[in-house]
Amino acid sequence: MTVALLALGIGLLTIWVYAPVRAFDFVNWDDLGYLTENPQVQAGLSARNLLWALTTQHAPYWHPLTWLSHMLDVSLFGMDPGPHHVTSAILHVMSSVLLFFVLRRMTKQTGASAFVAAVFAVHPVHVESVAWLAERKDVLSTFFLVATLAAYVRYVERHTAGRYAAVVALYCCALMSKPMVVTLPVALLLLDVWPLGRLNGGSLTRAQTARRLLLEKLPLFALALATGVATFVVQHQVGAVAGLQALPVGARLSNALAGYVSYVWKTIWPVHLAPFYPYRELPAWHVAAAAFVLIAASTAAIRAARTRPYVFVGWLWFMFTIAPVIGLLQSGEQAMADRFNYVPMIGLLLAATWTAAEYVPPRAAWPAGVAIVLALAVTARAQVVHWSDSVTLWHHAARVTDGNYIAHENLGQALRERGQLDAARDEYLIALSMAPARAPGYEAVIHNSLGMVFMRQGRAKEAMEQFTSAVALNPTFPEAQTNLGNALAQDGRYAEASAHYREAIRLKPEYTEPRVGLGAALLSQGRAADAIPEYMEALRLDPQLAQAHNGLGGALATQGRDSEAMAQYEEALRLKPDLSTAHLNVALLLIKRGDAAAARRHLETALAIDPGYEPAQRALRAIGPKA
Repeated sequence: MTVALLALGIGLLTIWVYAPVRAFDFVNWDDLGYLTENPQVQAGLSARNLLWALTTQHAPYWHPLTWLSHMLDVSLFGMDPGPHHVTSAILHVMSSVLLFFVLRRMTKQTGASAFVAAVFAVHPVHVESVAWLAERKDVLSTFFLVATLAAYVRYVERHTAGRYAAVVALYCCALMSKPMVVTLPVALLLLDVWPLGRLNGGSLTRAQTARRLLLEKLPLFALALATGVATFVVQHQVGAVAGLQALPVGARLSNALAGYVSYVWKTIWPVHLAPFYPYRELPAWHVAAAAFVLIAASTAAIRAARTRPYVFVGWLWFMFTIAPVIGLLQSGEQAMADRFNYVPMIGLLLAATWTAAEYVPPRAAWPAGVAIVLALAVTARAQVVHWSDSVTLWHHAARVTDGNYIAHENLGQALRERGQLDAARDEYLIALSMAPARAPGYEAVIHNSLGMVFMRQGRAKEAMEQFTSAVALNPTFPEAQTNLGNALAQDGRYAEASAHYREAIRLKPEYTEPRVGLGAALLSQGRAADAIPEYMEALRLDPQLAQAHNGLGGALATQGRDSEAMAQYEEALRLKPDLSTAHLNVALLLIKRGDAAAARRHLETALAIDPGYEPAQRALRAIGPKA
């Protein structure tokens, strides 16, 4: 009964912490690539999208189960972000409760196991993994990781092929959700030391037993190695791995040493949490102090291996499981990330909890444990609220961190999307002043974003200057190439625009916007036959792209294929009823057919959408007043 009540309490408290997420929006930090601008995910589950999930390199990971979980949510709930957030929260609740049962089964200690699981459930550092939809991969892979632990404990209790197959199958699911779990075989070896005690007993020597346990894990190590190599290759191909010229080995080592200590400190004192922590050069004394702390802690853990094996196991669990993301193989611009401590923190909690149990009497342990968990829960719920939308998130990040150019750039983007263009411009300029010289690619991102603000403000010349700067800083930036093409096309320089569209397509073949832009540029040059294949390819990539249907209709109408053109215009309006250019195009065909009354309705709709739409005004004047 006590066990069931504790499990229920952990679950309910976790639900209370994350209850606000049901009203949260998507955020402009990877949610675009995973959901809001991903046509495959938005199409939901299908055989075609299953194949895509298994083969895509869309993100710098191979994680088909994560893609499929997003697609399932879309099939069930559409693009309402609330239920998507609830799914992630449920996965975290399930992992937390299951962790309690697994730890209790391994250690036979109810109170300590409940404390570790409860802290895992409500720790503020874990908010990023749960409240950020793009990190579905974190909560999904961890659920399968804990399920693998549960299957492994059953296998240890009775060795059968079926139970071992369950371990392998669940581990495959974890790897197919996020490759960071590649270190799990090492973690299982540590659990063999404590609390499972598999190095002791039997007729074999410790060395023979250790060798047998290692051989037992070889299939898991093989899966981990294959996944790790595949991930590195994919990240290298998409440019997600920083080169040594950007971050030398010495800088990476310094950041890794300091990072280990920072993750421990964030576990102890989880304040000033943000989705991005800027990388910065560290003074020598800081690195030396971090190295001393790590060496001292590791030495103490090794010395405690016989008398306090939980310290040895917990510390090495932390050290090994966080190693893939500690920064030696740098991916991204961050110095560290809260999400990276999702699984590694379990090791720290094991070491701290079982050590404390030696010194704190049971009568004091329970109230102290409850107080710690409740304090963390209240802090975590306050942190959850910062993830409600992009503006709130990045305002908070900019406030609690220094020199956070990513926070200011993303805040600018969020403000731009709200139409607060002057405020957005100011944030972009702050970001530009903070961007490190070693990251010209990020300067290009900010110049591109500034250009988009100027375009919306009607400052075409300044916008083109920004897009030109972005392309000069990073010629391999397809979005900047596309935006420069758009600016040139708006200036009537269609041949130059086409060159930039073609380069964007070469850099990112699945990118639909430059194909639509290229089709429009070719059509403006009277090359309808050349424009049609570009629109067709855009629609192959994204059949729901209203602008491509509208452009294809325009190309077909130019060739006199009016019936086919009308079908494309109608499909564009079905997909996007407020597409004023499609209303105009339908009206022009209706005028050609002599149906002035129907044409007028479409023109009036176009002007209701965009009162300043001059082509629609001209067409309406040409029809004349109502009869």
